[in-house]
Amino acid sequence: MSLCNLKTLGNGDIYGLGVRIGLYLQWASGFILRDIGSWESLARMRTVNNVLGGALALAAAIDIAAGSALSVDYLISYYLTVGLFYNESYHLNHPDRKIPGGVHDVDYVEIQALPRFALIFQNILFGTYSLFGAWFWQSGLNKTQLTKCAAATQKGEVAAIVFLFDVRSERWVMGATTVSALFASIFGIIFVTHLIGLNKGIQFGPVTAAAFILGICPAHRPYLPISSFLVSALRPKRPQTGSTSDFLFFHYCIINFLGPIVSIVSVERMLRGNQISTPDIEGPRGTFQTIFLFTGVCSMLLAAREFGKLAMEIRKERRGDEETAGTSTTLPLKQAARRAIAVDDLDPQSEAMVHRNSTY
Repeated sequence: MSLCNLKTLGNGDIYGLGVRIGLYLQWASGFILRDIGSWESLARMRTVNNVLGGALALAAAIDIAAGSALSVDYLISYYLTVGLFYNESYHLNHPDRKIPGGVHDVDYVEIQALPRFALIFQNILFGTYSLFGAWFWQSGLNKTQLTKCAAATQKGEVAAIVFLFDVRSERWVMGATTVSALFASIFGIIFVTHLIGLNKGIQFGPVTAAAFILGICPAHRPYLPISSFLVSALRPKRPQTGSTSDFLFFHYCIINFLGPIVSIVSVERMLRGNQISTPDIEGPRGTFQTIFLFTGVCSMLLAAREFGKLAMEIRKERRGDEETAGTSTTLPLKQAARRAIAVDDLDPQSEAMVHRNSTY
């Protein structure tokens, strides 16, 4: 395929340069906001991501149903919607510190983060689009169009999970169908647990709720080791400056960066490997790309603003410590975030349930 120079015009509204850069910026700004603890801004950005991702997925699904899509359009759009943002699709509570005489033998102070509708909608979007993928790999793939290179060389188009392979191979089609159905089930479980929290105002995260539903643990002991293990595994805290644990840093990078990096590299390699071009951003068909790009830039500016506010808060705390105690005390980033920024996705009625000095 690399020897073919025939260009195929792809759908700029799904994976044009402006769309891709805008979504990459959306992911980067969302990561920054979550890492510094700007939960309210992150909740608003999730709503924006839902609008962008929903529009992109709908456009791809319509093209596939109409038979006008290329064979790689679905996988590219899946990377740009689910692959980049799946790490934002679930809530987990973090144990913060032990307290004496905990209720029901619970000796951890935790944040009680309840889901908002934006998170529920994101679960529905990811689950539905994953389920649509199971249909696509079994039936929809045969209705897609060939690229010019594939038609000229009589070879199949290439897909990518970092490395390139034939998108129409039987082994890949069967594996992709199975994985799509599995991902749809996972997002369905997350949706149900978040929906329980939305309707009932439960004071524990989705992992614990799922454990209750499946009968893994009783309701009167909500924080069992299995829940703490999943919290540590799926939502690791950022290693503190000076930490000597290579494993903690590696784990943190794997959870937060592996999926987005694989998605970005795979998208760019598929476009290059299939010789797919898209309309220019400044052209008459670049309106959708301009919207995505403008949104991504604005989100990065918001993340920079929140980061600057946090830096100023840390500086003020340090100056106050120097004036009162005569010594400079380094304030951990997460403690400043607790004081400066509201908690993500808290229902207005549930704010009273948030313990002091707790973290999400």
